[in-house]
Amino acid sequence: MEKEKQKAVFLNFSEYWHFVKPLEKTQRDIVFNSLPEEQQEVLQKSYHEEGWEDVFMRNQIDKVLDELKEKYNIDILYIRTKVISGKSHYMSSSDWDILLDKFSDYSENHISYIFGGLKISPESENAVLITRDLIGKEKV
Repeated sequence: MEKEKQKAVFLNFSEYWHFVKPLEKTQRDIVFNSLPEEQQEVLQKSYHEEGWEDVFMRNQIDKVLDELKEKYNIDILYIRTKVISGKSHYMSSSDWDILLDKFSDYSENHISYIFGGLKISPESENAVLITRDLIGKEKV
């Protein structure tokens, strides 16, 4: 077992990422694909077990949040903070549809910090009301 560790190019995903982070994605792919299959499996296992997927997903989602602020002037984290603190918020249905579209490809687990605790109620064809979701929680 000790000999296998000595032969490993990278001990885990953290060490791999330390060295390949500055490279372009295509270059990182070349490095990864040039590794022995056993080493690739070790890195993939480390990636999933050590929470790296969550880190990369959070970074990707944060870029979407920045784009929403810049392009559409929608700051859903500000809105969520306001709503969780007890205030309601009206949003146009078209803006809500943009939000749903932008996050439709992400798992609920990865976007819960954006939408968790919110209750959405259609108010009209043109607006939704965002309130705090109190289901299963004691009202304060």
